[in-house]
Amino acid sequence: MSIPGYDENLRLLQESGVPFAIHEHEPYTNHQEMGDKLPFPIEALLKTIAFRVKDSFWILAGIRAPDRADYKKLATLFGIKRGDIVAGSPEEILSDLGQEIGGVGPLSCHENVKVVIDQNLLPLGKVYCGMGRRDITLEIQLNDLLKIANAQVELIVK
Repeated sequence: MSIPGYDENLRLLQESGVPFAIHEHEPYTNHQEMGDKLPFPIEALLKTIAFRVKDSFWILAGIRAPDRADYKKLATLFGIKRGDIVAGSPEEILSDLGQEIGGVGPLSCHENVKVVIDQNLLPLGKVYCGMGRRDITLEIQLNDLLKIANAQVELIVK
């Protein structure tokens, strides 16, 4: 099955010219499974949560795997009410962003998507994250990812 968000993200990475690696593996659906199924250091895993802002845009929030996103901080950052931010359903994420739950990454070619990366990830050189499919992990330098994703860096965790 073709996953459009994965294909778009792969093209975006290839066109950027930055070095990256793609790792295929068994699918996972949460960060606990990531630690069990993936051969990457858990501290370098960047999980991405897709939030929908009611009747508006999407937020892809990249945080360390064990951390929890702070909805209030996200709302303040984007100048919206806390109640307007909702976690996207698997169906919405697939239909609107073209990405699978468990494989959502902090990249998107869609204009109605804003990417924010938690500042606690900054000390990491290399990160491992989703890029649209549950069975694929992207390995990339964080600075390159920030540029390609046009990401903001802020404190967005509890």
